[in-house]
Amino acid sequence: MPGIHTPSPSPAQRPNRSLRAMGACLAAVLLMACGGGGGGSSAPSSPPPASTATLTSITLTPAAPSFIVGASADIQATGHFSDGTTVTPYDSSVTWTSSAPGTASVSASGLVSGVAAGTATITATKGAIQGSAVVTVNASPSVLTSITLAPSAPTLMVGSSVDLQATGHFSDGTTVTPYSVTWTSSAPGTASVSTSGVVTGVAAGTATITAAQGAIQGSTAVTVNAASAVLTSITLTPSGPTLNVGASVDIQATGHFSDGTTVTPYDSSVTWTSSDPGAASVSASGLVSGVAAGTATITATQGAIQGSALVTVNAASAILTSITLDPAAGVTLNVGQTADFTATAHWSNGTSTVPYDSSVTWTTNLPGVATVNSAG
Repeated sequence: MPGIHTPSPSPAQRPNRSLRAMGACLAAVLLMACGGGGGGSSAPSSPPPASTATLTSITLTPAAPSFIVGASADIQATGHFSDGTTVTPYDSSVTWTSSAPGTASVSASGLVSGVAAGTATITATKGAIQGSAVVTVNASPSVLTSITLAPSAPTLMVGSSVDLQATGHFSDGTTVTPYSVTWTSSAPGTASVSTSGVVTGVAAGTATITAAQGAIQGSTAVTVNAASAVLTSITLTPSGPTLNVGASVDIQATGHFSDGTTVTPYDSSVTWTSSDPGAASVSASGLVSGVAAGTATITATQGAIQGSALVTVNAASAILTSITLDPAAGVTLNVGQTADFTATAHWSNGTSTVPYDSSVTWTTNLPGVATVNSAG
């Protein structure tokens, strides 16, 4: 800098400074060679030896998931190795497949989606090692979509009755008959309705009978004719049934009136009798039971009007060989719903009896899930 003068070293000083510099360099070289001074060694380190553990098995969690159509379940793979270690999740290291993609599909990460009701085996594969899980896909819960009534638009007389039956229709295409509903009449003074759907004519006119379950309703118009229309005849169906000893047949009465109308069933409006109760007995509702081999005339009476059917009872030599139920494929119900099974008896002589409901004992293997009464 200006104004400052630094004197040059004298010739006598230069050798000393050179010696000091050489000494410092020598000390640094020795220090590095000996590993001192806190510096690291420059020799390269050897890589760790490669692991010899091999994959021995694959397990999947959950092992047996269950869900409905449209839902999904994430299955996790765990790899188990020969040294006792495990790797979780091992999902991205395996190949995922489904035995039935139309039932349950699986993504590359193990996400399983329900496509249709059924079962499928989901497999995770790594080389020759596999792990699997059985997936159950349940059908989507069905909901009630409509209610229909039968018979539709019946006509009856004052004082007579007709039994309406409700059928529930569900979103999965199934139906339940009879279906449990709440019954109401738009005009109880014209036509009253019981809690079981029996409509009774009170006075001439029309009324709408409605069957409801929650927000879903079904209805039909009922016409009640004045008492001037009188009963003219009664017919029974079947008119000549044959059954075996111990079997039963339900005979239905139809009332025919002077104004051309009919009432079916007319069972509760008539008195039932048998000409030979020792051969065939009959209940107050027209259910005929075979007691002994022979014939009997079953008669339905209303005042002076009668209808009859000849019943033949076969000897007990024809033995029961099997019983079938209708519907044979079973039914699907929601909680609170009911379904009526019809039993058919098949006999050794080739005949059959239907319905056979009252002659069998009905049981259920899981009364906590579904109960059954004495009529099926």
